Amino acid sequence: MKREGAHDWDGCKCRKCGKVRDNHDWSKDCCICARCGTKRENAHDWEGCRCSSCGKTRHEWREDRDGCIVCGRVLEISTLADFQAIANEPSGHYRLVADIDASETKNWDSGKGFMPIRVFTGILNGKGHTIINMVIRREAKTGVGLFESMQGQISDLTLANANVSGNQTIGGLAAINEGSITRCQFSGTVCGNSLVGGLIGSNHGNLTECRTTAAVSGNLVPVGKIVGGLAGANSGNIVQCHASGNISGQGGIGGITGSNSADSTVGRITDCEASCDVSGEEALGGIAGMNECIIINCKASGSVKGKKTIGGLVGGNSGEITTCNASNILVGKESVGGLVGVNTGAIKQCRTSGSASGGEHVGGIAAINKGEIDDCRVSGDVTGDKDCIGGLVAFNMEGGIITKCQFSGKVTGNNVVGGLAASNEAHISNCKVTGKVICAGQVFGVMVASNKGEMDND
Repeated sequence: MKREGAHDWDGCKCRKCGKVRDNHDWSKDCCICARCGTKRENAHDWEGCRCSSCGKTRHEWREDRDGCIVCGRVLEISTLADFQAIANEPSGHYRLVADIDASETKNWDSGKGFMPIRVFTGILNGKGHTIINMVIRREAKTGVGLFESMQGQISDLTLANANVSGNQTIGGLAAINEGSITRCQFSGTVCGNSLVGGLIGSNHGNLTECRTTAAVSGNLVPVGKIVGGLAGANSGNIVQCHASGNISGQGGIGGITGSNSADSTVGRITDCEASCDVSGEEALGGIAGMNECIIINCKASGSVKGKKTIGGLVGGNSGEITTCNASNILVGKESVGGLVGVNTGAIKQCRTSGSASGGEHVGGIAAINKGEIDDCRVSGDVTGDKDCIGGLVAFNMEGGIITKCQFSGKVTGNNVVGGLAASNEAHISNCKVTGKVICAGQVFGVMVASNKGEMDND
């Protein structure tokens, strides 16, 4: 005869008869029974730093190069499932050990593809491996990329033939970067409405030695603003990076970034190169659509085409541009400049050998200048089919200073055409013209067509 519920259990042992339960409770910890504390060895099923059976975590803490405390245990990634599992332990340390074909993501989640990993604070080393054919289609979502927010470190990872789309703040690798990304590459298409970048939607961290070959577009009218070949917007550091491809949108469109500005940090773009075809409506540039901060030693080639405020380097500049070079083809209707469309900042020691053409207000360095231009050279041709066309600037407005600059190309316009400036209301000194001035109308000058300011030139 048997009777039920007769044992007087104390944990896993009966106080009356001493019997031990047949099944311990390993639900909270695979190595320690939750009822009696009995222990067993090597029972966890570790996936990186997390047990897949009981959920217990383990970390090996260390200090990284930025002084942050991170887990030093490395989990190897060889499959798409491994990569997706990063979302379960986003502060872990990972490395790829094989290339990954992500073609199947085009059928995931009813065609929406891979779900972005929300926040990554760990370390990911791609070890030179490639993730190919990744698909992320989240047109209604803000914050779309392989990672929604990247606050850790990613290096030596390539995304090839990827297709990424979303609403706002879209990047091929990450929507937002506040960490460090080094030697990463992206090729494919990235599409959104605003803050769209080939690699990063909005960069507040560091991008170093990264490359993109992408079609990047802000695709809605009248939104479609702040689009860049590498980063949609930048207020961090971009160093030794390269972007190529077709970059398009409405306004604030650039080969490297749509907008280089400041929030808690100052946006700096250094030693970068863009060989892009940039197109849109206004504020378009080979490097940046708009610049409020610092651009140093960068090069731009390809083409920039739109309506107004168009520059070989930057569309609208209120920051500092130093030792840069532009050799692209510029086409617009008004305010077209070989280096900058409208300048209220500083341009120093820059060169342009490309061509600038438009309707009115076309200049070899800048269309409109209210800032400082020093020691710059123009060797390309400047053409306008209307009025106010200048070899260096179309209109040097009150407050504008131009010093030690040279024009050696050919400037052609309908009327009010000058080798240095079409119209000067400020200061021009120590500048030279060795090129040609061709004017269909009656108001022109080898130096300046219309001068109401100060001139002191050879």
